[in-house]
Formats: sequence, structure tokens, C-alpha cells
Amino acid sequence: MKRTSRTPSPVRRRALAVALCALLATAPLAGCGQQTEEPQALGTYTVKTSAVPTDQVECSDAALVVTAAQGQAFRVPNNALAFAKAAVEGCGYVSTVDSAGSVDGAVYTATSNSKANKREETDTSTKAVFKDACNLRASKPEVDLLAALNAAASDLQANAVGDRKAICVVASGISTTGLLATTPELLAADAHDVAAQLRELNAIGNFSGIDVHFYGLGQTTGAQTMPASAAGKNAALLAAVVEEGGGTAVVEPGQLAPLDCDNELPTCAVMAFESDALTLPTVAPGESVEVTLDDAQLQFVGGEATFADPEIADELLASIAEQVREQGYTVEVEGHTAASQLYPDHGMELSTRRAQAVADALTARGIDPAQVTAAGVGDRDSTSLASGTFDEAQATQDRKVVLRFRAA
Repeated sequence: MKRTSRTPSPVRRRALAVALCALLATAPLAGCGQQTEEPQALGTYTVKTSAVPTDQVECSDAALVVTAAQGQAFRVPNNALAFAKAAVEGCGYVSTVDSAGSVDGAVYTATSNSKANKREETDTSTKAVFKDACNLRASKPEVDLLAALNAAASDLQANAVGDRKAICVVASGISTTGLLATTPELLAADAHDVAAQLRELNAIGNFSGIDVHFYGLGQTTGAQTMPASAAGKNAALLAAVVEEGGGTAVVEPGQLAPLDCDNELPTCAVMAFESDALTLPTVAPGESVEVTLDDAQLQFVGGEATFADPEIADELLASIAEQVREQGYTVEVEGHTAASQLYPDHGMELSTRRAQAVADALTARGIDPAQVTAAGVGDRDSTSLASGTFDEAQATQDRKVVLRFRAA
């Protein structure tokens, strides 16, 4: 299989035949995560090509953006690598992009007419792509995710050979520098307003025709932490940026495996966020008050009634249960889901199960079951399809659980 590097502008491109769904990859760092035949400690690991199926992936060209920096150093998940593998198999373009926006990519072309030799060529090229992606490490102390996303999109638009383009971003979503530096002030603003302002500044690249898959948003390593509420707001902001650029954002569920080599990476600023401690308002006798826990505060696994982060959910619901016990409130739990084009009839059943999961968690923490009721309303109040197309940024707000506290 022939690898044809493409190097427009001053941007460096190396062998990855599938703009690997923009996996924010940070430049390789010696001694941390270098590839060997078998997984080793201190960040070194390999992924076998046979362990990455592509039957569920449609991708002609891919970019992998991997921000393996202090505070967000993760292994590249197999479902992200699948996009790169599919691009190589289809003789497409693959690239890797680091946390500073440096690009390395190539087009892979089969050179043999023999099926057996073609398979061998493809496997060899895929191994090289996997190695490059898995060895990406931050070479600089700061992370500029917007710059990396824009670089990945620009490179993919210039070099893609097909029309199924994907960017895979492996990152916490935290930027320590640039226009999207993740501060409490930025997260407090409306995601769509911020994205629109960035667009007016010509600060958002062309994501038209590109599916951007985010892996690991809100997850952190080392000394960095990110409360669920901040993580949810940041996910909505990143989705809004991609959509403002004409692309489609997909926030993928699932926990990523850490590299366990934070100390060997360049020192990176630790971003500070307020904790998610929740204090219930006082309710006058005979009255009620509502508290909304959106996807940013209480996140479920996609399409399921299982908490995405059981530890965070336990801390939040334990605090609520303690206050309910002290005040003697009754609690009505109401589940909501985002409208979906793929599963239009799934919302009611899913919202009911999620409401029941919260109710069960509260009773498990000492609240009398007679004080708690649960019901789902599906996508009754959802606006994620209001524009005619699915809006991931809005969907993160539509996915919520409303708690209604009543005082006797």
C-alpha cells in the first residue's frame, strides 16, 4: 500500500490515511507512551488491528485529534481508531492532530493486485496509523482545542478523497489557552451565542460535511478535575462550535483509560471550577419548588438509564437525600429526554426508566419510598429538533431530570 504524504502550507502531515476523526493528538514525547510489541507501564501501549472492527463505521477520510496533555492524558479508544482503519481500508486520507494544531497526514493507496498482498499492505498501514495515534503526546504545556479542531477540519477539507469525513477528538474538552480557554465565565455564557460570536470573528473553521466525534469530554487525569455541570456546559459549547461551522457533533459516551504518565508530560495549567454542591431551597409548608438536574449535572449513558459516572451521581444524590430526610419533603422525579430522529418512540420509556433510577437512588439513601414518585414525559419539552436538524448543544439541556420538592 502506497502512502502519499500531503503537506499544504506550513502544516506538517504524516502517514495516517484517514484524517482520523480529528483525534486531538499531541506530539510524541520521548519516554512516555512509545509503542512496543506489548503494553508497558508509563503510558506505553499498543492496539492490535484485529481488535478494531469497522463494520459499524462509514468513513472515507479521518482525522484524529489527541490532546494527551497533563490533566487529560488518555488512551485512544478503539471506536475512534475504527474510523482511521476504515479510511485506510478504503484508500482514503488519515491525519493526526496534536493539542497545538500540528497536522500529520497521508493518503493510502493499494499498490498490489493480489487480494492477499492488499490485505497485508492494509494491515501494515493500519498498524502504522495506530502507532502514530497511540504515541501522540503533548509537546507543549498548553492546550488550544479550537486551534486543533480548525486545523483538523481545514486539513481534511483540503485532502479528503471521499465524502464521509470524520474527526475523532480524544480530549477532556478543556483548553488552557486560546479563544476557547475553559473558564467559568465562558461556560456561564450561552453556548450558541459564544459560537455565533466566534463565527463573526472568523474563528471557526469549515466543518461542512464533517462528523466530529468527541471522546472523553469532562474526564480528567492527574491534578485536573472538572465538575459534571462544567463538563456538560463545555460539551454543549464544543458541539455548538462544530455546528456553527456547518458540521455535526457527536458526544460519545464511555470512560477512557488513562495513560498514567501525567508527570512525564509538559507542565500544564490546572483550570479551576466551582464544585457541584447542591443546596436545596427552603420550601414553605404546603408549597413546592423545582430543581432541574440537566445532562451537565447528572449524566446517563446514551440510550440507557445507567449513570455515566456513578461516583459523581452518588455524591450528588446522597447530598439531596440527606437534605430531603432533614426537611421531610416529598419528592416527585420527572424524567426528560431529547427528541431523536433515529429513535422517535424511545423517549417516553427511556425517560421513565431514568426517573425511576433517580428515585431508586434516593430511597437507597434512606428516603422513605412512600415519599418518592417517578414518572417520565419523554421529549415533550425538547427543542433539539426545533431547527429541523438535530442540535446536540440543545440536546444536552433537554436531557434532564426535574425534582419537585413539596413540604407538608
